[in-house]
Amino acid sequence: MGCPGKEYAEPPKVFPVAGQVVFHDGKPLTGGMVEFQSKSDNSLSVTSEIKPDGRFSLVSRLDGQSFTGASEGEYVVTLFPPQSASQAESPHTLPETYTVEPKDNEFTLTFPLAAP
Repeated sequence: MGCPGKEYAEPPKVFPVAGQVVFHDGKPLTGGMVEFQSKSDNSLSVTSEIKPDGRFSLVSRLDGQSFTGASEGEYVVTLFPPQSASQAESPHTLPETYTVEPKDNEFTLTFPLAAP
């Protein structure tokens, strides 16, 4: 039973998407957020916190519901580094696109700036 008067969209078909965010030297980005934006459907919010070891696992959100993974398709990826008390870090959109396939997906994302 759902909430009366509240209709949800059809749940999206999602596939596991995980990976790690690293700098060019291989050190992990410790914290922040990663966002995958579908090139064909912008109704889903697909994000993950970046853990202290640089690992992430995507969650899709639609109409207040959460689904572990992302829908099949091509995505533009934006990395949001952790914010420090003294400065606001700018998000970085990666130049390449990433394709989620109907399987377990694992990506290594390279942060475009040097490690601190």
